[in-house]
Amino acid sequence: MHERKSGSEMRYIDRKRGKTARPAVMSSLVSFAAIILLTSLAVAANGQGVKPDILPPPITETVPTTTTCSCTNPVIAGESYTCSATVSNVGTGMGAVAFTLWSGLGSCTVGNGGTCSIGGTATSTVGTYSGSCSYGGYRTTSVNTTFIYQASSGSISNIQVNSATPILSFASISTQTYGVAPFAVSASSASTGAITYSVASGPATISGSEVTITGAGTVVLSASQAATANYTAATASTSFTVNPATPTIIFAAIATKTYGVTPFAVSASSASTGAITYSVTSGPATISGSEVTITGAGTVVLSASQVAAGNYAAATASTSFTVNPATPTITFAAIATKTYGVTPFAVSASSASTGAITYSVTSGPATISGSEVTITGAGTVVLSASQVAAGNYAAATASTSFVVSPATPTLSFTAIATKTYGVTSFAVSASSASSGAITYSVASGPATISGSEVTITGAGTVVLSASQVAAGNYAAATASTSFAVSPAAPTLTFATIATQVFGVAPFTVSASSASSGAITYSVTSGPATIVGATVSLTGVGTVVLSASQAATANYTAATTSASFVVSATPVPTITPPLSLPEGPIGMGITITGTNFGSTQGTSTVSFNGTKATSIISWSSTSIVVDVPTGASTGNVVVTVGDSSSTGGPSFTVDPPFTCN
Repeated sequence: MHERKSGSEMRYIDRKRGKTARPAVMSSLVSFAAIILLTSLAVAANGQGVKPDILPPPITETVPTTTTCSCTNPVIAGESYTCSATVSNVGTGMGAVAFTLWSGLGSCTVGNGGTCSIGGTATSTVGTYSGSCSYGGYRTTSVNTTFIYQASSGSISNIQVNSATPILSFASISTQTYGVAPFAVSASSASTGAITYSVASGPATISGSEVTITGAGTVVLSASQAATANYTAATASTSFTVNPATPTIIFAAIATKTYGVTPFAVSASSASTGAITYSVTSGPATISGSEVTITGAGTVVLSASQVAAGNYAAATASTSFTVNPATPTITFAAIATKTYGVTPFAVSASSASTGAITYSVTSGPATISGSEVTITGAGTVVLSASQVAAGNYAAATASTSFVVSPATPTLSFTAIATKTYGVTSFAVSASSASSGAITYSVASGPATISGSEVTITGAGTVVLSASQVAAGNYAAATASTSFAVSPAAPTLTFATIATQVFGVAPFTVSASSASSGAITYSVTSGPATIVGATVSLTGVGTVVLSASQAATANYTAATTSASFVVSATPVPTITPPLSLPEGPIGMGITITGTNFGSTQGTSTVSFNGTKATSIISWSSTSIVVDVPTGASTGNVVVTVGDSSSTGGPSFTVDPPFTCN
């Protein structure tokens, strides 16, 4: 059996003999290598110097031990590190040291030398870390008859994990040519820090990551990456070459030339500022500087050579143009406008060429024989002249035109007599030798016209115009005529004036006409006066009034008169309502009012014009009367002397009563 004791060591004991076992006996029990293996398994299993129960029981013998450990400090995040441990008094024993720092780092085996180390990759998280190391193992005693278990631990303090420095690198940039479009560049590293770009030197600018070439040469770019939690800031640079561009030389267009043209300048240009020289490659021309002189007809090829300059390489270009023979300018002698019916006349044309010229009529109302033209109608005549080629001149043609005008007819109006404002519409007419349609219009004055019918709109002078369209061999023509329109005499009429009773209040009168002229009133005779249009009665009798209207633009002055009677009898007035508003013939009704007279005398009562024959009673304010035979529904009127009541009231005549 085995026995466990307190402390840090154990030994095997032979209980049957009561004494310590000899080394030979121990060798027969277990090998030293097996013991070491068990020790290693125990340490690996718990990471501490705990003695496993499977080992022999300890005996009392103390061999103290200490463990010290250390790690690379500082260390870069994500990069390699080393931790080592030194254990004292291990003798010929063997054990393991377990390390703990940012995580369980692992363990290493301690041999007779008492030291061991481990390595790996540091945590990627920047910070300060502390940990520990723990040793557990066995050694032999001084008599090599026992195995003593030893355990100790040490601390690891303030291990600084610093930010890593990223490796920032540019993506490859190929050689560029001046004039290339802006392009993007990029750089990258393991860091996620923002990258900014700049031009360190050379002919370029950069915005963001987009590079714009500004010239030829070597461009050096710089990239700067900002620090992050686990990476420091970083920079990188790269360079690339910008080659000069080959300029495109463009000749200004050279139009086709004609032999005999004066010397002229040519030009070519490109984006380069290099000097350009010109030469004639082939063809009938010479050149001095940039001035070309034509020496014949044919095709001329010119060359332009530009030297290298600035950001551009040397370049060449060519162009060609055609030189045609000279074309003579044929000129017709001027031909004036003709009128249909003119006698035949000669035409002529000439040029610098001696070639023969023939004439023809291209279009229009004419014929030609040789150079003599005969007009056949009105219109535009186009003549052509054709000249054959001769010497240094090509064949040529020319044309001219002239107008043959139609005859102008004489258009005249039929005479128009003086008119009076208010006259009915009337027709006008004009005529000429032409059959062209004639239209009429009012040039000025107080009138309108529709077709040939004139409507007078006021007094004054009217000017009419007649326009005749062209027809056949006659041109269009116009004519005008005028006539006077006299003002009309208006018909001035008084509004009816009823018989008046002396003593009535002043009243107004009125007269009117189609004219808007001001009207003034006067008393011609009779017992009255008038102020403005208000009449005041001064007695009984017949009054004659006069109205005078002033002239206006379209009306002459006018006068009229009216008369009315002024009686002495007052006008009777009925006061509605009647005693009965309706009833049959023979029924008695009562009429009340004023100015009826104390007795009937010659006074009467009528029903819608039928006089009553049965008067029951009569006073100045009341009349009792029977509805007369023949009466019909209408106004009841009381007449006293020469005065009658006005304005009703109305009485309805009912059918006679019947008994069933």
